[in-house]
Amino acid sequence: MNNFVYICSQQSNDIKENSRRGELYKQYVIEEGYYPVSPSVDFYWIENADPREKAVRENMELETLEQCGQIWVFGDIINEDMQVKIDRAVELKISVQYISEWECAV
Repeated sequence: MNNFVYICSQQSNDIKENSRRGELYKQYVIEEGYYPVSPSVDFYWIENADPREKAVRENMELETLEQCGQIWVFGDIINEDMQVKIDRAVELKISVQYISEWECAV
């Protein structure tokens, strides 16, 4: 079994808040006995405003997802970017888990 968990969460324009939440999500995954993979936090530096760079980042995120055994969707709101990853996981038959904010004490 692949123990890598892709962390899927909503990102805001507040990089500090994204990092804080990302660290909490990673810790939650570790406490559950898995290895966290968090490309949306790790690739934050790639510019969203430039369509070419955004496409590169999205492709890197999807390719990273393909290497994971599960995707855990954190939070109570699913945006369009998150749904793309969820849909891809379903296509690849990757297990999808939904984790509400209260479950991981955000």
